[in-house]
Order: sequence, then C-alpha cells, then structure tokens
Amino acid sequence: MLKKSIIILVLTVLVGGGFVFGADYWINAQEKPTAVETIVKIVKPEIKLKSVVVANEQLGFGTVLTTQNLTEISWPQNALPKGAFFSIDEILKDGPRVVLRPIEVNEPILSPKITGSNESASLSKLIAEGHRAVTIRVNDVAGVAGFILPGDRVDVVLTRNILIRSNNGSDRGRNSKSSVADLLLQGVRVLTIDQIADERSDKPQVAKAVTLELNTQDAQKVALASSVGELSLLLRSAGDQTLDQPTTIDLSDLSGVAKLVNQSKAPEMVKSVSQIFVRRPKKVEEYQVPIVAQ
Repeated sequence: MLKKSIIILVLTVLVGGGFVFGADYWINAQEKPTAVETIVKIVKPEIKLKSVVVANEQLGFGTVLTTQNLTEISWPQNALPKGAFFSIDEILKDGPRVVLRPIEVNEPILSPKITGSNESASLSKLIAEGHRAVTIRVNDVAGVAGFILPGDRVDVVLTRNILIRSNNGSDRGRNSKSSVADLLLQGVRVLTIDQIADERSDKPQVAKAVTLELNTQDAQKVALASSVGELSLLLRSAGDQTLDQPTTIDLSDLSGVAKLVNQSKAPEMVKSVSQIFVRRPKKVEEYQVPIVAQ
C-alpha cells in the first residue's frame, strides 16, 4: 500500500511539472513574435567594357607613337571619350603618328592630340580653326623674364610715342611728345617660345620670339602695333578668363609726372590807343590809332 502511494505521488509530480513547463513555454511563445528571416538580394547592373588605347608613359610634343609607349585597358562602354581609339593596330595601321599635346600615363589617346598617319608635328597642327600664328620679338623684360611657356595665356600691351599738337596749327614749335601704353589684346594663347612648342616644358628661358594664336583681326592689330611701338607681354594666372576694360595709360598716370595736354592758346591781344597829330597849314588835326600788341 505504501509502495503504491509513492508511485502515485511521483507520477503526480511529474505530470504537474510537465504542465508547468508546457504552460510557461506556451506563454513565452505568445509574448515573442516568431522571427522572420529576410533575404535581400543586391542586383548589380551589368557594365559592358571595351578596350581603349592609353599611354603607358608620359608623352610630350613630337613623340612618335609606338607599340612600346601604348597599351590597351578596359573602359566602360557607355562612357567612351570622344576621339578615342580602340586598338593599337587602329592607330598605327596606316603609318606612324606624332603627339601634338602632352599626354599623361593612362590617359586615353584622342585624335585631336595626335597627328594623322605619316604626318609631322608641325606648328600648323597646333593652330585652332579660324586662327593664325603670329610671332613677335621680345626681350627678357617684355617676355616676363622667360617664365612664359607654351600653352600659357598672356595679355599684349603696346607702348608708343605720340605727338601732342599745338592749338595754333602754324606754331609747330609748340608741339610736344608723350608716351602711352595701350592694352591691345587679352587672354591670348602662347603657341611656342622660340622653337619650343612642348606645353610640358617647365624650364624658364629667355626667349627672343614668342608665337601667339590669334584670330585674323587680332593678328592684323599685332602686325601693325609691332611697327609703331614696342610690344610687352603680361602673364595671366592659370585659368584666369576675366577681361578688363581696355584703357590708355600716359605719363600723367605715373607718380610725380605732370600730364602733357594741349594747353597752347592763341596769342593774347593787348589793345592800346596812340594819338597822332597831323599839322596842316591852317589847323592841327588829332587822330587816335588803335595799336595791337602781343
């Protein structure tokens, strides 16, 4: 009898404990939502590539393109540079080509920067359409001490002597001379310094001649100006595209120098009267004669 009671008690404890654990699990399951696994799939757009010819070393003006200084790399097909080449054979198939403008490492070879097949790197290839190349003589001062290099932008100043005439056209001895400086051109591109056209050149040198790229009208101005006065160059900062209002500077704008103006006047007339007596046989007559003196 005692044994049976113990068995019943053990079974009761086990069943009761099972109900307790089951109820606790059911309650916890109701309080916490079931975790849902979210899978995010990232879809990358497909990029189509195409071979583009680039330089595998720095290329300067006059460098001949070869298989040694060119290479092909992959380039996004939707962003191909205008004028690019897609194979080395395409560039060299009809003959050698020469570099006209500096090309950096891994920079695409573009048609405006190189000559055509079997063509030399002459100055005429560097001139933009509708422009002319005009060469002017300079010295170490007019040429900004040799610091102007091909590809720079400069202003051109004309210094000349002028004659100030007297108001009295017959009095030439009163004419005087003065000097003026005019801002002739602004933002002009330098093509060459003497015979150097490489824009990568960074060594200052005193030049005797500078070649400028000008339109037809400006080229005529420079040709005329070089015959009537002295031309000087003003070096612009890189990227400066501002245009100043052209003005004429004369000696009056220099400190301590009086302005030379046309101040000559007509001679001042001083009027006076002289009395003249005329004696006649019967009377003496008096006359007043005006006298004009300077």
